[in-house]
Amino acid sequence: MFDFLAGVLAELYKIWPSFGGAIILFTTLVMLVLSPLSIKSTRSMIAMQRVGPEVKKLQAKHKGDREALNKEMMAFYQENNINPFSSCLPMLLQIPVFIVLYQVLIGLTRR
Repeated sequence: MFDFLAGVLAELYKIWPSFGGAIILFTTLVMLVLSPLSIKSTRSMIAMQRVGPEVKKLQAKHKGDREALNKEMMAFYQENNINPFSSCLPMLLQIPVFIVLYQVLIGLTRR
């Protein structure tokens, strides 16, 4: 992945022969590629916020019984087609990409 991203940055440098400009193009390109994941994450967070009041009602109803609360929450999420972890997954997938991007940019300073 490192070599691929470094190659992309090198090609962008050929288009715009300035490391600053190439990094701006590179950042824009990466954000465009990762935008579907960001959009999915945002939509999932909005859905979770929308059902927040109902979730609080369930929590108040089952205050002392964790097991009953978990069962009811799972049923509630299934009824509303909500996956509570779907907002986290896209972000977790982006982390390795940004780590490699950082390594590529640090590698530029060592040359």
